[in-house]
Amino acid sequence: MKIAFYDSGLGGLSVLRVFIDKLKQISLNEDIELIYIADTLRAPYGSKSVSDLKSYVYEFADFASNQQVDYFVSACNTSSNLFPELELGKYSFETFNLYSAMKNYFLQEETQSHNYLYLATEANINSQKYLDWGVNIVPVACPKLVPLIEASKYDEAFNIMESEYISENITSDETQIILGCTHYALLKNHFKESKKNIIDPAEILFESFATKTSISSREISNGESSNLNNIKCSYYSSGLSSALTVAITSFIVSLDT
Repeated sequence: MKIAFYDSGLGGLSVLRVFIDKLKQISLNEDIELIYIADTLRAPYGSKSVSDLKSYVYEFADFASNQQVDYFVSACNTSSNLFPELELGKYSFETFNLYSAMKNYFLQEETQSHNYLYLATEANINSQKYLDWGVNIVPVACPKLVPLIEASKYDEAFNIMESEYISENITSDETQIILGCTHYALLKNHFKESKKNIIDPAEILFESFATKTSISSREISNGESSNLNNIKCSYYSSGLSSALTVAITSFIVSLDT
């Protein structure tokens, strides 16, 4: 099985991590190759036009097709919103994206009565695609976060997220906070001391992937993570980025933890 992921930079590593952690817990009888594509040259995507974003996705799809992947995963919330409008039927791979996974998730009755704070990029918020989910959402654009996270300034990014984007907009302690950009999910560890309810769309995306590919029906490895011998990762970038290099290095080191 061969799966390609793309994002504007290092944020999509949070999606890749979820997939690896979940796949490690399943008894796999085949090799898994994961390909990660980071568009560091054109990051961030939050201020890009719709036409530009569409052209980027087609570029990644062409690259993934040349790699003969089975599945093409958008690990970018901003461009995932465009997938219903894209013509990807000519490719042999199956596609998965965060927008569709979240839309299906919110169709569940138990989500309807909750209040949500949706933290996302400006382009994501301006698209108003979150309105398709049919739940009570307070949208908040967070333009300061991605540049800081791309520069590995995680503490500063989290402090701004808390003080400017969460504290000023959260309606109650019961409000669930959706991390609507995969970069923001790299800050999840900072929430460990908090009692806030966090939703990481990457978790929902994997469940959608596992269900549609029948992976979820396979045997769990006694509740423990298996080794990584049959999971291989390759990394590609559109431009040099020291932050991405550091992030990927740290990411690889952390896989055994």
